[in-house]
Amino acid sequence: MIYASTVAPGFYDPAITPTGKMPVDAVPISAALYQSLLADQATGRVIDFTVLPPVSRAPPAPPAPTLAQQGAAAIAAGCALQSTGTPALDGTYSCDAPSQHKIMAASLYIAVNGRFPGGATSYAWLDVTGAPHVFADVGAFQVFATAIADYVAALDQIAATNSGALPAQPMVIA
Repeated sequence: MIYASTVAPGFYDPAITPTGKMPVDAVPISAALYQSLLADQATGRVIDFTVLPPVSRAPPAPPAPTLAQQGAAAIAAGCALQSTGTPALDGTYSCDAPSQHKIMAASLYIAVNGRFPGGATSYAWLDVTGAPHVFADVGAFQVFATAIADYVAALDQIAATNSGALPAQPMVIA
């Protein structure tokens, strides 16, 4: 089988062309087309490589995301939590920067005042789908806030060092 290329114009035979040296756009050509192109060359005419069949190749696959990119994607996707003590808290919660700030503010309020903000006796928090999950006591909310903070901290370390292992999902809380 003979191949021709427009990138590096010429003819190539896989039997004698070193591996890796054949142009990426090399296409198989028929013996008749090869003879016709050789005849052009013999008469001194410039070989018209535009008569070659079109190259149909799939684009190369994109490179695999780096560990840091996977960590950033994990933050964007949210943190899946599974509560062994209160299954109603199971869900995937946003952990992007605005969500982290809101969680931290509520957690700090609880730590300082020993109760939910606004004097609430329970506290609803929305998951990524917008479904509310009700925390019946401040201890459960603090466990939730700690899990989110630990998850984000692990991902931040991966982003900073481009090493480590992505945290397991879902994160299990009591």
